[in-house]
Amino acid sequence: RRPPPRPLPRVALNSYRVLNGRNRAADHKAGMGTRMAKESLQLAEYAAGLSYRDIPGPVLQRAKDAIADTIAAIAFGAHLPWSRMIVNYASQRGKGGKAYVFGPGGPRLQAPAAALANGTLAHAFEMDNLTWPNTGVHPGATMAMPALAVAQERGLSGRALLEAVVAGSELMIRVGRATKHNNETRGFHAPGTTGPYGSAAAVGRLLKFDAPMMLNALGIAGSTSAGLLEFAKSGTGAMVKRLHLGRAAESGILAASLAEQGFTGPVSVLEGQFGFLNVYCGEHDLPALTRGLGSEWASLRIM
Repeated sequence: RRPPPRPLPRVALNSYRVLNGRNRAADHKAGMGTRMAKESLQLAEYAAGLSYRDIPGPVLQRAKDAIADTIAAIAFGAHLPWSRMIVNYASQRGKGGKAYVFGPGGPRLQAPAAALANGTLAHAFEMDNLTWPNTGVHPGATMAMPALAVAQERGLSGRALLEAVVAGSELMIRVGRATKHNNETRGFHAPGTTGPYGSAAAVGRLLKFDAPMMLNALGIAGSTSAGLLEFAKSGTGAMVKRLHLGRAAESGILAASLAEQGFTGPVSVLEGQFGFLNVYCGEHDLPALTRGLGSEWASLRIM
């Protein structure tokens, strides 16, 4: 007779539950591995729970300004050669959508293609908004544009869009703060690495994700985080600098769209042993991920 099967160890059991679709809040709080997943979950809960009525008027105004400023930067940079190449590429692969590319005479495309184009064009002339003090994030290009594309695609309200933009800003700026700029010290282009998290959070808020689904979107976004600074050292290939922001915008839509279908990502994507901060930054400020969350409006730092 065969001996009875040995019970799965806790880590394997949690992995089994996640892979089999039972990725509930209890599993998230139990964590994966030896350290309880905490910061990623707190950010996911905040982004999922933020309500329009909780956002002060000056914060809403700053979100409106960031959106308008980004569209203006897109219109101004749309004529540049790298912008035309990106719009041509996106137009060939994203036909038939409802989301606008905001350059003069821009086409209407499917949301991921529009986000790729708008995110790239926003940085085409390097006039898009960032934060002060600098956190290495570009909220309009990498986060507001994918949210706007999804809102247009699904016919969602301006109020829902503003709610999503603030949620994405509050999360992404804190991720930027936590890096202490050491992602760029290691040779990664910061907005390409932080942007997918803000984009995924904003799109997830638009789609009314609960906290577990939002956490999955962030976990998936971590595997799309990318962008190398070699263009600044080699003196060649600086067109990719603009692409990093467009890809971050597009990636957040991918992450949220997969999470919406039940696709899962690691619950400790930011703070884990092989999570974003340890791998991309080394030295970092972990408490900055949640410092002031719910009491200090990081969105007001957008300039």
